[in-house]
Amino acid sequence: MECRTPGIAPFPFHRFEGTPRDVGLQHGRRLGDRIQVSIDLYASRFSSRSGLEWPEVLRRSETISDSLEATSPDLHAEIEGIAVGAEQPLAAIVALNARTMFLRAAGRALTDPEDDAECTTGALLPDATANGHTYLFGNWDQHERCIDNSVLLEIRVVGRPAVFVLTEAGILIRTGFNEHGIGITGNSLWSGDDTGSTSGVPWPVVRRRVLHHDRLATAMGEVFGARRTHSGNHVVADAEGFAVDLEASPSDVFALVPDAGLLTHSNHFLSVGARSRLTDVQLGRSPSTLYRNVRVEGALRPRVGSIGVADIQAALRDHFGHPQSVCAHARDTNTMTVASHIADLTERTMTISSGPPCENDYRVYRLDPTVSPRSM
Repeated sequence: MECRTPGIAPFPFHRFEGTPRDVGLQHGRRLGDRIQVSIDLYASRFSSRSGLEWPEVLRRSETISDSLEATSPDLHAEIEGIAVGAEQPLAAIVALNARTMFLRAAGRALTDPEDDAECTTGALLPDATANGHTYLFGNWDQHERCIDNSVLLEIRVVGRPAVFVLTEAGILIRTGFNEHGIGITGNSLWSGDDTGSTSGVPWPVVRRRVLHHDRLATAMGEVFGARRTHSGNHVVADAEGFAVDLEASPSDVFALVPDAGLLTHSNHFLSVGARSRLTDVQLGRSPSTLYRNVRVEGALRPRVGSIGVADIQAALRDHFGHPQSVCAHARDTNTMTVASHIADLTERTMTISSGPPCENDYRVYRLDPTVSPRSM
């Protein structure tokens, strides 16, 4: 089975440090070309998926920006710095971070699954692994053009924990972890409770706020306390040996914990509470979700107690149901595995494949504990 884009170059890595605005300015100045890719991609998708043209998106983003400035002033300052550094309107960078809200702003998207995003994620606790480490892992499946805007960032904001994130240029986070060993990744979910409103808190803002904490309880509280207008799944784990899956809808948050140290998830609600109370819209859009998490769990379950990184990599290379497989390929749709990632929260490292892991090597990145943030 061949990947459409084999031999993908590693995503660019950058370290930013200083005040929130300093960090944003560095992000915008160094990644301006990739930020433009992000803007071009999402302006097109907002139009085709939700019927929202770019001027209307910018208008609505001004309201989101005002709300973020009031509730998350440090992250708003970082977003503002990105805009200034990239010479883009502030509303454009806000729109990138609120992309999921805009993609779901109209019912038109319900009938057009052609380029829908999918992801398969999981966590492993120390009792399940060969080295006693905690892992957070997954395949991030998105539009194939995200190969050209994806980046790896080490961010050191004065007064905040240092973080390592995989994301799209201009966006605060997709997946990552902090210096305290708290990590987060996730999946797209869609329930009948999703309002189509753009008045909620964007998930990238919530996920970065999770990584502001040095205690798991307060980190998880960011998901519960967020003003939610659309659903999303968040796998949160701690190097000390705990993980939880938080299936968040506008009306509630439902929790799942690992079974014998192993947890997997894809793009449908799994908790009994959610399944009894919510209509799962994503099932009809992404039927492969029914087998992707099962395939990963089936590959890892027999090795519980001795699971190593190579075992996780093998599970994430699974091609059952190809091309709508755990390792996804842009053949029938525009969706592919943009990145495969394995965070060792104990070691504070992330092992990443740029593109489908079946044909692209994994590389290891470490959050450098010797670097201290400074104001610039």
